[in-house]
Amino acid sequence: MHKNDKIILLLKWLFSIAQIWTWILALFIGFARIQSWIIFLAWRELSEDSTDFIAHYILNFANNVSVSVGTFIALYIIWEWATKLLLIWWVYKENRVLVPIAFCIFGMIILYQIYLLIMWHSLYIIGFILLDLLLLWVIWKEYQKIKNKWK
Repeated sequence: MHKNDKIILLLKWLFSIAQIWTWILALFIGFARIQSWIIFLAWRELSEDSTDFIAHYILNFANNVSVSVGTFIALYIIWEWATKLLLIWWVYKENRVLVPIAFCIFGMIILYQIYLLIMWHSLYIIGFILLDLLLLWVIWKEYQKIKNKWK
């Protein structure tokens, strides 16, 4: 595996770990409390700069998300990132059978993210899609190397 590919896998793995712990913490603290913190921080930023696009976007998002939707989002993200951790591990271990499965599962996750993008038009989802496309490219390259090694 190329050094750059290992770096991409490691960064994605670390990002997944951070994402999982953040959302687990969110479930324990409570989404309503986090929502109030987000609103407070956004209002604080808007008091300094009333034209801040990002603060307006975050404030609008926080005001329009219910606690049950927030819990669903947290559980979905925990499941998705835990799955990604497992898939990244398979690619790192260069498992000839599991890498194509990882490729297919990542492809399905990206398709679902595209569906979410169509429904919600979120910049965050675009970022996740781009990261996952980069990882899908790394998986494809690694699979080609593994396939050639076993010939």
